[in-house]
Amino acid sequence: MAADWERHSFYRILEVERRANADDIKAAHESLVSVLDPDAAPEDEKKSAALARVAADAALDALSDGESRKECDARLDEILKAASKKKKIETKRKGTLQEQQSIEEDEKLQKATEKLDSAAASLADFYYDRTFKAARESRFDTVPADKLTEWLSSERAEAAGASRQKGGGTSFEIDWKGFTSVQDKRKERGEEIAKIVDELLAGFHLA
Repeated sequence: MAADWERHSFYRILEVERRANADDIKAAHESLVSVLDPDAAPEDEKKSAALARVAADAALDALSDGESRKECDARLDEILKAASKKKKIETKRKGTLQEQQSIEEDEKLQKATEKLDSAAASLADFYYDRTFKAARESRFDTVPADKLTEWLSSERAEAAGASRQKGGGTSFEIDWKGFTSVQDKRKERGEEIAKIVDELLAGFHLA
């Protein structure tokens, strides 16, 4: 299943790999827009066709310019790096009882999640900057540019709202239900270990 951030990847929109050359990108764009004509679309499909078309146009613009493509790649690399780090932490935690997981491990996972969320937000900003530009420059007969920017604004607001509902970003997959009792168990375990050590030391002194 595709990650949430992938819908903002211009490579995914054009269905090309990151190593695609200029000709590959242009051909992918031509193939995509050949079936995305907002003016020819039925009324109930006009919005989706128009949004998909400006996204494709924005992808062509972003990936055809050397500096813009470098910026896009840098943001994608940041996401992949953050996602890899988060996955390693989650894998390490897997199979461990929650009461055996340290607060430090919880904090590491939270920081990794926040880093991934931040990188995904940065890519979304890049995506919408380019897509709004394509919308303003669009020349459709039945969908005015101001209507397109209105739809994009709504789409962005909905995406931001969904992100906040997940806890501020992509998702922080820790079950915090009963968190207090988990922390109590950790404290009790620490006290039990300390008691055992004290008893052993007392035994050594008696000997």
